[in-house]
Amino acid sequence: MNVDNCRFNEQNSAIELYDNDNQILLTFELKRLKSTAGYERLSVIVKESKGDRLGQDTINPTSIMEGLLGLKQYGVVLSRKVYADISKRIEENYLTIPSITKDLPSELTDAKLEEIFSMFCEYIKDSGAEPATIKGSSVYNIPVPEFTDYLKDSDYRDIDSTKIRNGLRDKKYTHCNPGRNDNTVVDADAKKAVKVISFKADMVDKVNGKSKKK
Repeated sequence: MNVDNCRFNEQNSAIELYDNDNQILLTFELKRLKSTAGYERLSVIVKESKGDRLGQDTINPTSIMEGLLGLKQYGVVLSRKVYADISKRIEENYLTIPSITKDLPSELTDAKLEEIFSMFCEYIKDSGAEPATIKGSSVYNIPVPEFTDYLKDSDYRDIDSTKIRNGLRDKKYTHCNPGRNDNTVVDADAKKAVKVISFKADMVDKVNGKSKKK
């Protein structure tokens, strides 16, 4: 793609890429997303000159260049120099880009944390897992890799798993080793220590008990 220059269109809040004939090749529509918790991300929608959408992503304003490069996965393959020019234009005009307030996919709210806990309660019920005992507490153990993989396949994949584990601990949904957000148990079959997320059995059974009554 022969890109001659890029310009910021303040009226449309977009970066426009032009060819040597001064025709628009691509448009990067921009919008600032502010969360209720104070976080901010930048929404980028890339369209062709005909208006067809090529791709969309939400990037961190502290690393705009890196976020833009991620658009290559949608076929927006441009040189690093062009992406650097786009990044520069965005930074120069960032405060003029309109913003909206909404919950961001990567933001962990109390409501989302409760949904995640309920999701794992359902997961435990469907797996038919039996509770174990750790230091006098009855818990359902899920190995950390299994816990992480399940999150990646869920609607909460954009939330950092460490934040989720910390949140579950802080809400006392899980039993953890001191200063940790997980537990270490010995796998009798493998004869080695493994990291697990230990959900408190009484809280899990309470949620699943309510589910059974529905």
